[in-house]
Formats: sequence, C-alpha cells, structure tokens
Amino acid sequence: MPNIIILMRSEYSVPSPPACGGMKGGCNDYLITPPLTPPRKRGEKDNQTANYIPSPLIKAEGIEKRFAIDDQPVEVLRGIDLTLFAGETVAIVGPSGAGKSTLLHILGLLEQPSRGALSFQGVDVRQFDDYKLAELRLTNIGFVFQFHHLLPEFTAQENVMLPALMRGLSRSEAADRAAYILAQVGLKERLKHKPGELSGGEQQRTALARALINAPQLILADEPTGNLDADASQQLRELLWSICVERQAALIVVTHNTELAAGAARRLTMRAGRLYSLNT
Repeated sequence: MPNIIILMRSEYSVPSPPACGGMKGGCNDYLITPPLTPPRKRGEKDNQTANYIPSPLIKAEGIEKRFAIDDQPVEVLRGIDLTLFAGETVAIVGPSGAGKSTLLHILGLLEQPSRGALSFQGVDVRQFDDYKLAELRLTNIGFVFQFHHLLPEFTAQENVMLPALMRGLSRSEAADRAAYILAQVGLKERLKHKPGELSGGEQQRTALARALINAPQLILADEPTGNLDADASQQLRELLWSICVERQAALIVVTHNTELAAGAARRLTMRAGRLYSLNT
C-alpha cells in the first residue's frame, strides 16, 4: 500500500458491528469516547466531578501566517484566536482568499503558523517534530476535502483501510473496520467498487469514511459539498452532524454552503485574515 495520509443520517440503517474479537477493545474501538473526568482520590465524593471543567480539544492563540510572493510578504492570517471543545461544531464562511483553508491546514497540523500558539489537548504542538505531528494527525484528526483524493486503482474499502493500516492494524482488522464504517455512511453495497464506479456523492462519503476510520477526535472539512449536487450535499451534511453527535467528535467545516453552515453550533466568518462571530 502507498504511504499516504488523507481526510448519520437517520435514513441510513446503522448495521450491527462485525465480529471484532481480534481487535483490541473489540468493536468499541469504532467509537470515540468523550473526554474522561480526572480520577477521584480515595474518600472524595462522586459529586466533586460535577465541578470538573474539561480542557479544550484544540486552542489557537494569536495565529498569524505570512507568505512571500515575488519577495513581497503577504499576510494571510492576522491574530486568530479559536478554542474548540470535544463535540463542538464550528462553521467558517467568508470570501475566497480570506484565509479559511490556510487556517484549517494550521489547525490540522499540515502547516506551521508564522506566529502564535497552538495546543492539542493542552499540549503545545510547536515542540513536536514532523514525525510526531504526522502521528498526531493519523490518530486524532480526520480530513475531508472538496476533492475526495481517492486512489483510483483501489476499491472503496481499500481506500478507507489505508489510515488504519498505517496505524498498525492487521489487514483483516482494517478491512472489517472499513466495511463497518462504509455501511454506516450508506455504502454497504459499494465496498468493492473503485472510485470511477461511484457517483460524486458516493466518492465523498467514501472520503468521509476514510476520515473516520481511526476514530478521530477532530474532523476538519474544507468545502466538503463543493462538488456535489443538492441531494448529495444534503446527505453529506446530515452525515457530518450526526457523526459528531454519535462520536462526540469536534468538527470545523469551511464552506460557502449556507445550509451546511447553519447546522453548526458556532458560525464564524473570516474577513481579511480575522475571525468574526455570526452567532446572535
């Protein structure tokens, strides 16, 4: 397999998990669990955990990004502050070229900011080398892009298996997990189809399943409905929201789709490299 890393709706019937006896944790490994409260010391009362305040899943402070074009500096992000907790959904809208995708790439650890602090689960990721950043992306972050980036020579199941194989699962375990997740997104009958044999909506749902295979805590979606028709966009939109609820995964979606953005708990707009709230 190539060394590559890429990133429910109620009308889809969710099948029972497959037999996963050989998988550590069994089929529970398919699900993401919410952050745990700190363990109680002996003698402490149960109700003390009610005062526990969870730490952010991801926190960005003063994020700036500059590029040099023809030896001239171009300021893309100008002091972005963003805090996201497990299970939160955030939509970012704004004109093309405002810096939305650049911010998403920084939050997804694909690019380094020119200035500012970024932490994941309370850990400053600026101290990580490239290997550690890649490991963190693989195990904790799922990406869904406007273009599905599926490998044309592989089946839908094989494409979804890739991140699990890279994480160290056996081929049989990865195949079982991929089949289960593809069934969850309504593609139970398309496991052996190659991307060229799938519709645009099916290709994007396959890409979503690939993003979910390692049960990420954070899902980053960059114009996920940009190439889909109205019906396929609606299906993908409802899948994204229900997945976040069921798995307690946080979601940041960059979009021009107003209906997709309206479903998020927080709506932000980016103008001239800065974020502004749209919530009333």
